[in-house]
Amino acid sequence: MNDTDDIFLIERGATKEVVVGHRFRIRAKRHAPPAQVSTYPTPTALAFFQQPPDDLVLAGFEEIRLVAGYLWLGERAEIGPPVLSLRDGQDNVQWVHELPESDAAGVPASVTTLPPLDEPEESAVRSRLVRLDRETTHRQQQ
Repeated sequence: MNDTDDIFLIERGATKEVVVGHRFRIRAKRHAPPAQVSTYPTPTALAFFQQPPDDLVLAGFEEIRLVAGYLWLGERAEIGPPVLSLRDGQDNVQWVHELPESDAAGVPASVTTLPPLDEPEESAVRSRLVRLDRETTHRQQQ
């Protein structure tokens, strides 16, 4: 991410998030095997773990919420490897990946970059906008 200019740290009280562009929002949490995270179940914490519904967001503008941290090896009382997880709800883990560690000089190991998402077709964006506009108009009339 060294070549990315739009990385921000957002702090709100005890909540700290790293935001990368308009796509990724990341919180740090300790992971316990296999991929459990613990948090006080405040409304904002539970909302973070829940991915936004697809029908409320324009294609290409989805926010993906990730949890970064380390794997806690409780039986040995050790910090394990760094991990990144995607979940849809606190206990509904979609995937968890062990991240490569840096070398002694702090240079990160190479990571395979995922291909970019396909750009949405203009007609798909337009139809989604129309559907959202109709839903908004319907709600306002009620």
